[in-house]
Amino acid sequence: MRNIQGLSATGIQGRSLAITSDDVQARLSGLRELLENIKTEDADATAAEEVQAKLMACLRETDEAVLRLAYSKPSLLLQSVPKEDLLSTILAAASASSASRHIISLHLAFLADGFAKQYPDERIKIFQEAFVPNLLFTKSRAKQASTAWNLLLGIEGNSAMSDLGILSGCSELLQPSLDAAIMGEMNLKLSNKLAENAIYLEKTESHCDFFLAKLTDSDPYMRCFAFLVVRAFLERASGGLQLNFACRVVESIGLADLEGFSSVLKDARSLGEFIQYESVSGAVVSKASSSSTLRRLQASVIALLPGISRPSSVQIEWLKHDSKEKHEVHPYVKLTRAVYALANSCSSLHSLPTNLLRALFLGLQDEALLFLAGVWTEDLSITSLGQEHLRRVALSHAAAFLKAQASAEGSDFVDFQVVVPALLVALGLSDKKSRQPAVECLKHLVGMQREQRASLYAVESIYGERSSEVQILSTADCNKYLKALTEKGDSFAADAEYLPVFHREYFSLPKQSQ
Repeated sequence: MRNIQGLSATGIQGRSLAITSDDVQARLSGLRELLENIKTEDADATAAEEVQAKLMACLRETDEAVLRLAYSKPSLLLQSVPKEDLLSTILAAASASSASRHIISLHLAFLADGFAKQYPDERIKIFQEAFVPNLLFTKSRAKQASTAWNLLLGIEGNSAMSDLGILSGCSELLQPSLDAAIMGEMNLKLSNKLAENAIYLEKTESHCDFFLAKLTDSDPYMRCFAFLVVRAFLERASGGLQLNFACRVVESIGLADLEGFSSVLKDARSLGEFIQYESVSGAVVSKASSSSTLRRLQASVIALLPGISRPSSVQIEWLKHDSKEKHEVHPYVKLTRAVYALANSCSSLHSLPTNLLRALFLGLQDEALLFLAGVWTEDLSITSLGQEHLRRVALSHAAAFLKAQASAEGSDFVDFQVVVPALLVALGLSDKKSRQPAVECLKHLVGMQREQRASLYAVESIYGERSSEVQILSTADCNKYLKALTEKGDSFAADAEYLPVFHREYFSLPKQSQ
């Protein structure tokens, strides 16, 4: 903090009382006298602290004239109050629910010009915490958003913020209009531009952290704008940046299930209509604080997740799970499992989970069965109802997949025996409703064991470089083993501890009987 010149503690007592008066004119008079005399009286430390306190109190003003006067000498304000105290006070005052549009504009004008010029290292924080909450165009806040953008970009007044990389190209997108359609279009174009710029900035992570954190913000306008930017970022990023960001979206979006979407989707003709750009932007402009608008925004982001591209140059280990080992589960595995869990979290099968599952399996293609095996074998120590339900659903989907493969005509024969170990794990699950579809999977495999030449399913995906060391059963031996398992299907369905008993009996048989 810089020294305050020429003010004694005794000299400001009367002014202090005036500044805190209930009468606006008295506050104006006291503040005016304080500002005029800061440089003319003898300085002391007590006076400096007193001046700081009184100036900070003035920054919390709800009267426009008093606040305008407080900002009339920006250099004096910057010299008198430490940076951290000054910024935190202004941010709190600008975000107060009682702050009018004109009060907010005065705070933003000072931050964009005087403060940002004095403290350029704080510009990202100023953009994120002071300006972003005011950048969304809506019917009720159109003028506020217009003023905020104009101050930020230096269109109105001076701005030390306009050359921030994330704002590049934004000024060309602004239109002076109160038309709802035009405002919706501006919201989309501006959020798209911010996302595009953020992708190529050195501080990409800072902006990602900020907007992801705001997906669950209590301020509906901040929340809506964050969703628009996050959606645009997901659509425009690529490779590892997109994949890692998508994983963080799942963690940040604040949804444990999709139950809340049933009521808002029942009147929509399709999910595509519900989340199309025009529908989303129209809802944001008209009803930013509505719960249905929040659901629309959430759905528009969630729907993008299963379409995230699978890394082409990486061997995905679908059956691997997080542990204390050095290597963790691949982000793509984490993402697909999270999307699958979310899609199966709703008791009513509306269009959102249906579309999520369709898109997910379309992306997984031939690796769908491996993916499902990874789901039902994940963290067997967790026996919660949610995890048991997910295993049950995954095994049911696997049974449907194998049934379709078994009944497919004219297709090349595929040997799925490498998935049998995962099915044996399922036979030992404590949940009876999970063991039953595991038995069904084995029955479908029996019907697929033929003597003709077959391609071995996913052996390299499971074992990688150790594929050549894997001992593969002959068709005849595999068929005998699977038949023996399915003949004891009722026992497996009834008893989770039956598998060791079965193996003792099976391997004690004469070789020709096995």
